[in-house]
Amino acid sequence: MSENKECKACEKFGLKPLTRENVFYHYFPRIGGLCYTGLAVNLMNPDLLPKKDITNVLLLGTLFGGTFYLYGLPVHREIPNNKRGLYSLLGSSLFGLGSVLGWAVLRSVVPKENAALATVLGLATGGVVIKLSTDYFNDVQKIAKK
Repeated sequence: MSENKECKACEKFGLKPLTRENVFYHYFPRIGGLCYTGLAVNLMNPDLLPKKDITNVLLLGTLFGGTFYLYGLPVHREIPNNKRGLYSLLGSSLFGLGSVLGWAVLRSVVPKENAALATVLGLATGGVVIKLSTDYFNDVQKIAKK
């Protein structure tokens, strides 16, 4: 009976059993999402995070997670693995670097003394971009099933 409660609790928090498939296509993309959130905060309010510049580490984590997310999409399963990997890396790079560019432009229009506004804008825009991206790929998957 306690196993059932644990499973329900795991599901509630989005946890899945540690299988190869879940690690690659569930947990790695979530690590990428955490890095993406950190990247948003780091670029919009660099004084909030550690003094050492961690932008490149966060960007690489974002690319890592995004690549595994795209690679694991069911709509891509028919593509040969080498092309699938390259397409996933390309998509992840465009996503990450496009976001960096967007935040740089956004940061340039936010008053420098308003760090809280910059942080909120970074988190909000990052959340919107992730939501729109996942919705887009879910819609593409629905169309591909038809």
